[in-house]
Amino acid sequence: MSQTARGPLSSEVEDAAEQVRQAQAQVAQQQAAIRQARQSVAQARAQMNQLEAERDLAARQAARSRELFEGGVIPRAEYDQAQTNLRVAEERVAAQRQAIELAQSNVRQTEASLNAAQANLRAQRARLKTVESGARAEDVQVAREHLREAEQSLRVAREQAANAVVIAPFAGVVTEINAEPGQSVGAQGVLELVSGEPEIRLDVDESNLADLALEQTAIISSSTFSDSAFQGRVTEIGAAVDVARGTVEITVTPTDAPDWLRPGQTVNVNIVTAKNAERLLIPPTALTRAGDRTVVFVVEDGVALEKPVVTRPPTEQGVPVLAGLSKGDQIIAEVGGVEAGDEVRVKRRL
Repeated sequence: MSQTARGPLSSEVEDAAEQVRQAQAQVAQQQAAIRQARQSVAQARAQMNQLEAERDLAARQAARSRELFEGGVIPRAEYDQAQTNLRVAEERVAAQRQAIELAQSNVRQTEASLNAAQANLRAQRARLKTVESGARAEDVQVAREHLREAEQSLRVAREQAANAVVIAPFAGVVTEINAEPGQSVGAQGVLELVSGEPEIRLDVDESNLADLALEQTAIISSSTFSDSAFQGRVTEIGAAVDVARGTVEITVTPTDAPDWLRPGQTVNVNIVTAKNAERLLIPPTALTRAGDRTVVFVVEDGVALEKPVVTRPPTEQGVPVLAGLSKGDQIIAEVGGVEAGDEVRVKRRL
């Protein structure tokens, strides 16, 4: 029994040729992307050279300012500024180093995509040749060999592409996207990510370090949502003091964050450092505002007088007073309509 090979159909040849043209376009596109990615790496390295030169200059100036400060030639503020300039320059170099790593990762990913596109092109050319010449046994065998090579190249390319994937260090919510697909990534990164677990950061004067400890309770409130204070706990105390400001960063993690808490929001935080300290408690109705001060009205010699006070967020028992009142002060519990200088008569309860 003999088998007669038929000639290829024109539609088959045209379809195979179209697949080759598409594969060639993909290769050309990936080659252009590689050129752009490599150019981005070169630009990032050039910028790195400039930033490193600025850092080295800042380091020399910082060292010189230290000598002058220790010798009493320059004031502390000038010395602190030189140290701050050095720290900022070092942070810029570190950020640019990350930008270079991201740019190089983009090159590797693009090269992997090019390898995959070239493997696909070889496979499509082999298929076109097979279709044009008819399905002879030796052509089929050659096509199969090309297909195996292309599949192997594709596996390698996919592994290389997987190695170029950037994984966020923590889970969270995306608040801003800084790059488009195919775009070179700079120091700003791909996107802005905030932690899904809310945390509050605040700067505390270094003089309070002796009173701070991990797991201390914090009372958190907001001027906007004044009736919904909530608690948190101290989860981190900064390892270094900001020499320019004399502060240390404290991280507070809310234990039961309300729905209104948002990233970037300003809140009031009071850290409880002495739970057993006695505090005066007054009703919330005794408080009023006088300009930018919180005041109460006290009765002295039958006259209502304003007295500024410092308070903490209200509790179920009342508003704690940190300063401004003493136990013997007589206050007006309801200040509606009361003005400083009004005559007041105290009613004695029987």
